[in-house]
Amino acid sequence: MATTHKPVRVGIRGAAGLLGSRLLAAIHRTADLRVTVGICRNDPTLERLMNRRAFGGPLARQALPERIYVEEPNEVIAKLNARPDAPQFLPARELDLAASCDVVIDAATTMT
Repeated sequence: MATTHKPVRVGIRGAAGLLGSRLLAAIHRTADLRVTVGICRNDPTLERLMNRRAFGGPLARQALPERIYVEEPNEVIAKLNARPDAPQFLPARELDLAASCDVVIDAATTMT
């Protein structure tokens, strides 16, 4: 009797940053992991992620999380969603990590 293998669902906080974006690309190339959630802030790293998506070709467009949550107020999220060719950004407060991920990697840098 064959069993079906489900990929491990991964969430990455700081998905647009230097480490997070590299993790995204590496996980995208595997069969046993899937990035279901990316958590970002509206900062230069998110802008770079959007530019890679727009100009990086099919691989860059595919190597995005299934859902992208942003740790920003609704007004900022609405502006991000209004951009042409933008993926849908969701408010981080609506994220249920337990339902969306099996494991979460915190690749974000906290600036104080």
